[in-house]
Amino acid sequence: MTLAPGTLIGGKYRVVRLVGDGGMGSVYEARHEQLGIPVALKFLRPDIAERPGLAARFLQEARVSATLQSPHVVRVSDVDTTADGSPYLVMELLAGESLQSLLDHRRKLSKDEAVDFVLQILAGLEAAHALGVVHRDLKPDNVFVTPASGGPLLKLIDFGIAKLRESHEFKRELTRAGVVMGTPEYMPPEQLYAAHEVDARADLYSLGVMAFEMLSGLRPADGDEPEVIVGKVLRGEVRRLGTLEPSLPPELIEVVERALHPDRDARFATAREMLVAIAPFAGALSPAGQVARNLAVAGLGLGRG
Repeated sequence: MTLAPGTLIGGKYRVVRLVGDGGMGSVYEARHEQLGIPVALKFLRPDIAERPGLAARFLQEARVSATLQSPHVVRVSDVDTTADGSPYLVMELLAGESLQSLLDHRRKLSKDEAVDFVLQILAGLEAAHALGVVHRDLKPDNVFVTPASGGPLLKLIDFGIAKLRESHEFKRELTRAGVVMGTPEYMPPEQLYAAHEVDARADLYSLGVMAFEMLSGLRPADGDEPEVIVGKVLRGEVRRLGTLEPSLPPELIEVVERALHPDRDARFATAREMLVAIAPFAGALSPAGQVARNLAVAGLGLGRG
């Protein structure tokens, strides 16, 4: 589905331009006719949206996403279907770039920047996990770095889409269309072998991969297929952060390695626990990073490292 500029959606959203077009569908910039505010409209691809079960699930997951109230999660303000039955969700329009784009041109971040970013992502995850919402597809493409006063503000996107991706019907549709699913480098072992049992610790593993990448410019393991990457992880055939970045504090390396443990029972149990563990390594923080760090500091008597 291609929408021309000026198209009116839902009687109140006027399309401005196409922002992005991917495997899941299309995102458009639009403007609320009555309020005059910019928004983003996300549509499922027509061949996916025409399946009633998938369309209903998309709307249900979008409604769940709309309940997440955190400055570190993109706001979903509305869900609906067009006159021809195409489901869409309405989100805040983000300025900036994805974390993936940032890493593409910078390769890696300083220790202070990386810890700041991890703290902010953990704050978003904690808000989601508190409502029983697991992302399941956390990766740099799904983290947006937006400009804010005093430093960047990170926002997690595509919460409601991740669970939909794992339905057998959705996978069949993507396979039929030749669309590759996700980025296996960020997938914990249990998500490959028992996706229905995935819990919040899967997101912490994915964040561990991202932390490793932000600090070193590399991921722990690479490969063309999920089975290849997970096999390397389970056999311990992975890159070591301490070898790549020996100047990092050993205790910080231990935090990242714990998040990356192939056995989820050996990882951090919650986003808050990981936040408390990494907070002492914060240096110069953005205002958003400081607020996130305060989640760990409050009531714990935790000093700066």
